[in-house]
Amino acid sequence: MATGTLTQERSALSVTAAAQVIGVSPHTLRYYEQQGLVRPARNASGHREYGEADLRRLVFLTRMRLSGMTMRDLTRYIALVEEGASTVPDRRQIMHAQRDRLTRRIRELTLALETTEYKLRVYDGHPEG
Repeated sequence: MATGTLTQERSALSVTAAAQVIGVSPHTLRYYEQQGLVRPARNASGHREYGEADLRRLVFLTRMRLSGMTMRDLTRYIALVEEGASTVPDRRQIMHAQRDRLTRRIRELTLALETTEYKLRVYDGHPEG
């Protein structure tokens, strides 16, 4: 997603334009709609129009999916959001679990990177080493 594009956009966007702004495929946006994760308004012609709130939600969905959040957790989280403020403790619990998963993954990737850097230092980049 281009920096500043989301905040500069003031009018509703088509599926294709919204996908381009967010950096995902139109297929992904349609999938999110089918799962009930985003519900863009429709114009007089019946075409979907993504507004600012829809784009913010799509950015959140995209970041959470890229970080490894399951569709089950994401669907549950969005359902809780739509239920209102009384669900904040449940949403917080989902996000704490996500943070814990990310922290573990970062540790795993850090160890893999350290191992890779070690091998490069030891073998001085020689593939037969």
